[in-house]
Amino acid sequence: MLETVREAIARTRESLMERTWARLQTASPGDVARLFEPLADGERFVAAIGIGILRPELHAATARAFLAGRAAERPFVSSDFVQSSTAKQWIDVGADALTVDELTRFFEGAPWLLGPAIERHVATGRIDDARALHRTISPHDKAVRATASAHIARAVAAQGDDPIRDLVAAHDEATQAPFIQGGFEEAEALTEVLKVMTQFLPPTHPEVVRAVARLVAFGNGWAKGMDWMLARAAEVCADAAGPVAPGWLEHARKIARNNCGIDEQAGAHIAAAEARLSLGPGDGAIPPPPASTFQHDSLEQLAARESLEHRAWGALWRGSDAMRAGDRADAEAAFRVALTPARRGLRPEDMALWIAALRAAGALAAAEQLLIDALAAASYDIDEALLEQIEALPGDAAARLWTRMHEAGLLWLPSRASRARLAVDAIVAAVARANDPALVRKASDELRAMTFGDRYDDQLKRGRRDAALDLLATVKGEPGGDLPTRLARALVRGRKAETKRLSAELSPESRRAFAAISSPQRTRPSHGVDVAARTYNGEDVEVWRHRVALAHLAEGEVDAAIDLCRAMGDCRVTSHGPGPLAAAIALHLDAAHAWSSRRATQLLDVLAGVSVIPQDLPDPLLTVLPRCWQHLERPRNLAPYRDKFGRFVSDAACVDLALAQALERAGDRQGAAREFTQALARVVAPFVYIGPRVFLETLRACPQLPGWTELWRRSFALYRTGVHAADAAHGVRRQARALIAAERPLFHESVRERWPDVVQSALRESACELIARGADDEDALRWLLSTATRVDEAQTAAVAAACVAVRRDHPEAREFAALAGLPGLV
Repeated sequence: MLETVREAIARTRESLMERTWARLQTASPGDVARLFEPLADGERFVAAIGIGILRPELHAATARAFLAGRAAERPFVSSDFVQSSTAKQWIDVGADALTVDELTRFFEGAPWLLGPAIERHVATGRIDDARALHRTISPHDKAVRATASAHIARAVAAQGDDPIRDLVAAHDEATQAPFIQGGFEEAEALTEVLKVMTQFLPPTHPEVVRAVARLVAFGNGWAKGMDWMLARAAEVCADAAGPVAPGWLEHARKIARNNCGIDEQAGAHIAAAEARLSLGPGDGAIPPPPASTFQHDSLEQLAARESLEHRAWGALWRGSDAMRAGDRADAEAAFRVALTPARRGLRPEDMALWIAALRAAGALAAAEQLLIDALAAASYDIDEALLEQIEALPGDAAARLWTRMHEAGLLWLPSRASRARLAVDAIVAAVARANDPALVRKASDELRAMTFGDRYDDQLKRGRRDAALDLLATVKGEPGGDLPTRLARALVRGRKAETKRLSAELSPESRRAFAAISSPQRTRPSHGVDVAARTYNGEDVEVWRHRVALAHLAEGEVDAAIDLCRAMGDCRVTSHGPGPLAAAIALHLDAAHAWSSRRATQLLDVLAGVSVIPQDLPDPLLTVLPRCWQHLERPRNLAPYRDKFGRFVSDAACVDLALAQALERAGDRQGAAREFTQALARVVAPFVYIGPRVFLETLRACPQLPGWTELWRRSFALYRTGVHAADAAHGVRRQARALIAAERPLFHESVRERWPDVVQSALRESACELIARGADDEDALRWLLSTATRVDEAQTAAVAAACVAVRRDHPEAREFAALAGLPGLV
């Protein structure tokens, strides 16, 4: 086995991608297909972009070589690897040689990247091709689709024809339902359409007047960033104003007048327009855009990015910008970095597996020291796997860890507040398990003392304070929680003095939002909250309504929580919308056996209402419907839930899955299997809001379904089509761990199949994790090492081999650890 590890590491030291990139520098068009053949989809795509920009004579050959190697059943999302300005550079270099079908397939999964191609086709008179590309863009990509229609209208007008049909289409595509982010994306799309209109239409044109009126109407509402977007729209109109077309200035004024926060930059554009029309002082020159402070990551920083997607996205962007600036040497260096695998160090997941193996082998001191070292090295983030190691500590070890980390000043190194708080939560929980009240008081005092000091930012100060209060609550036997949780609890319990004291610690904006629901007349559903929130973030009001509802739920006041849930509006703050609240209430009712037909109907009505948007429906529906189905007086019509997904019929499968779970809980397993099969039959297009994860989690919740194994195979096969890479990797890892525990042969069968790159990688990593955690499967480990083609695959398998060796007290355990780069054995 030791020689197998050595051979795998040596074999993958120089990647196939690096060798291929070097050969492409001197290749002829006829050589490209042969060089691309052994590369994976992502590698071929990145090479096609880089070589296409560097060597225009290979542009069409590399694009077609990428397309020739693509299997139709494998998902590929081009925007995982390239951003819009890079795509535009690639299109401008040589996309004229490609057909509409080739361009569409090249940017599969991200048709919004086709916007520059549509503009180019319009500019060269290929209007029919532009229309064909336009039809491939999703209606949800409103800005790209509507702007494309506006460009087509401009080309039609230039030919002397009436552009009204395309102008109407542009407006309708920009503003069609459903509204996204409270109208922000619609306002953005209309602003882009208006920018094109200024190039060929007078300000009095009916479609111009219509677009301006709609933007003015958007100013009556509120959404995150709306003020900024309306300011940009005012700039567009002001810049078009002049002696020949003075009406654009009045449009700018209308938009600005209805904007509660017009910014200085937009005001300068309006003043310049007034000067051009001799209505005020100044030279009338259009103000230049603010100087950009953006800087690309250095080549070293880009090279350190582990995944091909992450590395290529930044490196291709830097390289394309360098080519625009005439710096070919920097472009070549950046493109080379994109295709050079990161020489990564040990991942946090590797360290967590190694720490667990040392602990299992009895090397407790070494394991504790490595855990401290790993936490100290996590200056930006703390991985979930390391948090699991903290949570697994026994009480006495947790006490030692706390003391040693506090003495070393390592408790608050992470700079991302949310992850830092997770780390402290894990440590606090571990300390509490020590069952030592004196240690808990000491730790709390230490944390509270650390809440002051200039070297920590405000978020971390609040986190330390909350952690200290949690520890004190543990000592007193009271519920803990962060500041918002304690404040909502005080409000619900009627503790006026505590409510006033805690609310004084909120930020001004959050305090105003809290006041909107905390007055006596607003602890119940209110009709005045939206008006009260007009001048600030209205979502903050809904977040507080959510928190207060949870506090009612914690006090057992279920109906009060349901009333607040029914009163909630659309809230896009993660996990704080009416959908997640309905799910939390359903779980509470299930645990308390407190369902009634009225409560079941009320929660389902919330999910069917306009406040729950399609992307926020699947998980709450899968939680609520199975639990309340048996408590309904009559069967529920599920059509409104399916209708929410509109043309995205594959996502509507979550309704069938929720019903399958409901029937399984009711004992109708044949009916549940029938609904599950119906859900699979609905998958006829790529997912938008759900993914295979939902199917597989349903099977985990229904382990007795007839034909379970075959249903699992069909569900897992959905990872072959239309799944975003990040979602696929995360989902596969979660499902692999569950399958390892239940159906290990089925898992091994899946690992050895050929999958899309990201799925294959996630499966291999999960297999290595299974072996590292103690599974006795030497044949699987040898297979993983012998089939590794990348350095990261070889290293992950080497880590697994080292963990197996130290668990078995193998005489060559130190050699295994050294090959994997693992510390801790001397």
